[in-house]
Amino acid sequence: MGKLRKGTSIIEAAIAIALMGIILLWSITAYTNISKQSKTSEDIEIASTLASERIEYVKVLDLTDLQGISNSASVIPFPSPYDRYGYKYVVPDYVYIPDETPNPQQNTNFYIKTITVEVYKMTDQTTSIIQMDCNFLRSKSDGTNAGI
Repeated sequence: MGKLRKGTSIIEAAIAIALMGIILLWSITAYTNISKQSKTSEDIEIASTLASERIEYVKVLDLTDLQGISNSASVIPFPSPYDRYGYKYVVPDYVYIPDETPNPQQNTNFYIKTITVEVYKMTDQTTSIIQMDCNFLRSKSDGTNAGI
């Protein structure tokens, strides 16, 4: 008759510990990846909202104030509680639209201006989280919107 064995051998215990370690390592890696993706989604959502707020601010400016917006030299922080984020303006030159007169150089009643708002994390001011453009078609005489 064979001997009846009680308990587990050291090899069985080592295999069980190794399997538990692999499962634990996989679950920690999965949790870390999910946590990073969640933070990225949150950053994009906040940055999108902040960029929209800046675009809405720019939309109501008159001609003089709009001409005062130029390319930002550095990232400007948002007020608290969003001071972890900042923005820059990117502004190409105006494009003037002539009216129907024979000499378009003399009379330009409308202009198109594009303003891009780039939102950054203040900890990484080299890579923007989001860029949002706004195009304006405005009357040159009084600055009223002819279209956006």
